[in-house]
Amino acid sequence: MVRVLGLSAGHDAAAALVVDGKIVAAAEEERFVGVKHSVGHPLPANAAAYCLSWAGLAPEDIDYVAMYKPIHMSWWRALLRPLLTSGVPFLKPRLGKSLVVDAVRFFSESEIRRNPYGTRALGFRPDQVRGVPHHVAHAASAYYCSGLKHADVLVADAAGSHEATSLYEGNGGELVLTRQTDWPDSLGYFYSAVTEYLGYETREGEGRVMGLAPYGVPDPKADAVMRRACRETRDGYSVDSNLIGYAPPYAIDALERALGPRARNLQDLDRSRFRNIAHALQTRLEEVVVHLIERWGVGSNLCLAGGVALNCKMNGVILETGRFDEVFIQPAANDPGSALGAALALARAEGDPVAMRMRDAYLGPSYTDDEVAKLLDARKVPYEEVHDIEDAVAELLARDKIVGWFQGRMEFGPRALGARSILMSPTKPENKDIINAQVKFREAYRPFCPSLLAEAMDEYLVNARPSPFMILSFKVRPDKRKEIPAVTHVDDTCRPQTVERDVNSKFWAMIRHFEDRTSVPVVLNTSLNVRGKPIACSPTDALAAFYSGGLDYMAFGHLLLAKRPGS
Repeated sequence: MVRVLGLSAGHDAAAALVVDGKIVAAAEEERFVGVKHSVGHPLPANAAAYCLSWAGLAPEDIDYVAMYKPIHMSWWRALLRPLLTSGVPFLKPRLGKSLVVDAVRFFSESEIRRNPYGTRALGFRPDQVRGVPHHVAHAASAYYCSGLKHADVLVADAAGSHEATSLYEGNGGELVLTRQTDWPDSLGYFYSAVTEYLGYETREGEGRVMGLAPYGVPDPKADAVMRRACRETRDGYSVDSNLIGYAPPYAIDALERALGPRARNLQDLDRSRFRNIAHALQTRLEEVVVHLIERWGVGSNLCLAGGVALNCKMNGVILETGRFDEVFIQPAANDPGSALGAALALARAEGDPVAMRMRDAYLGPSYTDDEVAKLLDARKVPYEEVHDIEDAVAELLARDKIVGWFQGRMEFGPRALGARSILMSPTKPENKDIINAQVKFREAYRPFCPSLLAEAMDEYLVNARPSPFMILSFKVRPDKRKEIPAVTHVDDTCRPQTVERDVNSKFWAMIRHFEDRTSVPVVLNTSLNVRGKPIACSPTDALAAFYSGGLDYMAFGHLLLAKRPGS
């Protein structure tokens, strides 16, 4: 039985602690430093310190530190590509070889000194550190959290050390690599390059482009360019690097020659040309992934991991194929999740049983009412202690108030799941516009997600399945679209969180009280932050969001703040 701290370093730095095969804590560095994607903070020092503190451990109490060592610079890839594709064991795990033990690699002391994300700064010794290949970490994060004995694991992102898309077979706890496509044939880079063309930054704008896509319509020119950019092949797919480029920041000139001038500002996105390009991009991604699944012979149980797996519209299309009994996506499917996967892979390699069904993502810090009250008193912020906070908040939502909801442990991953949330009634279409304009300060087209009682999912969703992590999309039933217009997107879909009573009893009870008042077991749920900032971690972060945006109330545990006391 071992104690393993997993680290994801670089952009989207994170830490995760696994003790005796159980997930104890996990958090992203961005939440502690207040910078999205932890830009400028490549070492997850604060996230690692939190994980150790939560478990009452010191660095010397950790048996292993599991991390991967990605190659980020495009010129490294260009120089090393012949080596990276020649079968070097630690850089390119072999097809058909069990990876859990074979691919876990020891980092020498000299390598750790050279590593810009070295762990000495965190207080760890070189002999504690082990390396796990990037896609192995992604695959482990999905498979070992799925609760499935047998499943295929599709990993798709920008790139690991050289791999861009991989397929693993998980069987009885073993992971075996069965198929792989190498950089520069990258689905992640394909999507990110067009995202930059549309005026957004990579790692930040892809989700926005996904939300823009349903506003477009099929366009022959845009569709043809996307088919050229990402082609289906007999073995899977290929990406036209002359059109897309090799790595961010992308040279957009080729896309401009093919599609016309790029978007220069967000107002440009109101033009149909750009909306149609977003539509073509999203459609092409969905087509290629479905083709890949068919060509690679994926079985009836599928796990998805990597940054591309955050594309919930694509995930919804995969569900709609009807070929899968189970589809599981770990909530932090992007790079922060590789910290968790690295820890689980190494724990498994050391003999710990790590298979589990991950039912929630509440793995971050929490704060007591007394701790919050001390902060509020020090800042002379008035508040009321409310015994039945769930009922009180439901009453406010029924009156179309906007309420911040700060409860329990912070979520791991990019979605607010009822721990660090902003809530509003979904029953009026204008509520979506109010939140976008007055709270989130973002584009009017951006959709919001519904959190609904799990018991009601069949009543509201077409072909419903449990969706605890807001990472799958579904059609809203026709008779319910006018009932919850603020969370029904323009294409009649939504990205729901199904809330189970025994997973988050307080959030479940609040939605139940809202249903008692409105007959609607659904609330609008978005992350507790403002544009450009990460999801709130601490009460201080939440107060900043409360006073800088259009929230009416904030619920900290059983403490209720009103922006205008007495209202």
